[in-house]
Amino acid sequence: MGNRSWLYLQAGDGDDARTIEFAESNNHFPLLWRVLLADGGAGDAITDQRVFGDAGTPNLASDARAAHARLSRLASFVVAYPLRGDDPALARQFDALVRHLGESIDAFGDAHGAPRLSANLDELSWLDGGDPDEFIREERDNCTRLWWRVANCMDFRDVRGVRDVLEIDTPADWRDWAWGFGFGGVSHHYFQRQEPPRGVAFAEMFDAGEVHGNWLGYGTFSFRARNGLWGVRREVDDAWHVIVPPEWTNLWTSGARDRRLLWAARDGKVGLLFADGDVDGDGDEMRIVREPAFDAVWDFSGDVACVRVGERFGLVGTDGTWVLEPSLDDFGEFTGGVASASLDGRWGFVDTHGAWVIPPCFDDAHEFVNGAVAAVSEGEQWGLIGRDGQWRAPPEWAALEWSSECGAFLARRNGHVGLVDAKGRVVVEPLYAEIATLTDDERTDMLSELGAIRHVVRRDDGRCAIVDGQGHVLTPFDFVNMGALPWLPDDEAVPGELFTRYAIGVLPGEPVKVAICDLEKGATVVQGRYDDVAGLFWGADHGWLACVQDEGGDDVRATVFRADGTVLHPARYTRIGDDALFDDDPDAAAGHTTLMPWYVRRAEVAQNWSMGEPVAALRDDGVPVWLYADGHATTTRR
Repeated sequence: MGNRSWLYLQAGDGDDARTIEFAESNNHFPLLWRVLLADGGAGDAITDQRVFGDAGTPNLASDARAAHARLSRLASFVVAYPLRGDDPALARQFDALVRHLGESIDAFGDAHGAPRLSANLDELSWLDGGDPDEFIREERDNCTRLWWRVANCMDFRDVRGVRDVLEIDTPADWRDWAWGFGFGGVSHHYFQRQEPPRGVAFAEMFDAGEVHGNWLGYGTFSFRARNGLWGVRREVDDAWHVIVPPEWTNLWTSGARDRRLLWAARDGKVGLLFADGDVDGDGDEMRIVREPAFDAVWDFSGDVACVRVGERFGLVGTDGTWVLEPSLDDFGEFTGGVASASLDGRWGFVDTHGAWVIPPCFDDAHEFVNGAVAAVSEGEQWGLIGRDGQWRAPPEWAALEWSSECGAFLARRNGHVGLVDAKGRVVVEPLYAEIATLTDDERTDMLSELGAIRHVVRRDDGRCAIVDGQGHVLTPFDFVNMGALPWLPDDEAVPGELFTRYAIGVLPGEPVKVAICDLEKGATVVQGRYDDVAGLFWGADHGWLACVQDEGGDDVRATVFRADGTVLHPARYTRIGDDALFDDDPDAAAGHTTLMPWYVRRAEVAQNWSMGEPVAALRDDGVPVWLYADGHATTTRR
């Protein structure tokens, strides 16, 4: 997957910010982005796609209109001074990007403030390994210097100089250059095909008065024409073939299995449209399945969709005929082939044929969970029923809400919460102010497979403990927060009995102290003021890795504990996992330019020790050493 980066067009700040993705890249910082981000500075981080980690790097941002002016000047120069052997696509791509960026900026307007370009370079900063803020300052300077070089060459009509700075060969190896320079990563349909590049100009494919819409399936896209109405088209050899004329106020996917079936709106009503572009050879490129007559519609579930006509709800099939004519007061959504529905103020469940499988006899209802059990109410009390409509748990709860994280229903009574499983059994008594799963979804599945479900419970006094899947309390209520213990080299490499046995607890008071808890013994193994703790498994044995931020702020100082909590290696080492300490080049060994982030290096401790190998570290007296799993530290590798 590599180290990814994203370029956004954004206006506004905080929760009011309007943001769209403009381009993306992988493993490098495209030269095109550098031109656009020249004269910029640090901006607020856009963290939507920082799903594999976050080094806390600010975004690099620049004024979008100034960036457009730089790009326009560069594009004009490339067009005005071609070189023999240039691919005609070079000028077309520059022209296309100028038009696309300009139209995007105009669409933003200034209602939310001046538009800006903002790059998320966080994953690229991992490769640098230094301070995130300093990384952005350096890249800002690099971008600005690159633009100065390009601008200076253009001032003196130095065509070769411009080409050299932008790494444009003649003739170009188009595919590699287009992606390296940045054209290939632009988030617009024109740029998605780069091998070969498009043979037409941007304006020939995308009329400035039109809006290119969403991909609908089967190579088709929605589009809004100059008349303000929507249609459907398919690309054929760099040109558009219109399948559905633009005569609809809106068009969108219906959720049906066949993506060619669309919802189509006109005159305030919604109908069904089949847009196939005559792929079946019947001579019809589109047909109206159901004339617009619905006031509201919802996505298909299998072959049936809920629609509203007036104030009544019904079900319609993919052929546009009624499965259940509008007769219901309200409707939920299908799960496991049934959906909650109300009639005359009472709730029951209907199937995809519109038949009542559980008659409307409840005061309220939630959808079925895993197709097996649903929460329903009688008066103010909630209980659980099965698919046969019989009670799994009698209506004796103030609320029952399914928690996918806990794998059970959060059951509330008398101001406290417990857990009820899908069979209606109380697994955690309603004694607590809060209940949460100990782990995230992925690790919860692992614990479930091992038969070792764990929950964090919080009392009214704010103190926490961990309980198992039967509600047994496994730790004292000594903590203000608790969480799962991460393992190195990774969770999947650790035996199940270790993974399920230990957790992290945060102790009350300042400065904050954390503890590693043994859930089998109900005792604390290690505790102290640490910024990061993890389990350490190296095959032959296991222990604990605990670290605090080093005074310099660029690294950590770590302690390695044995399984029983005694010290294996004391907290006198930094740069753990940095093999460059033993390079022949003393300057390289002394510098931090190659130091990988700690969350990358810390896994090397377990990995190296599992193979019987030591791990490099820098002792507090400045001497590089090798740390071994048996507790020895040597200046030469043994």
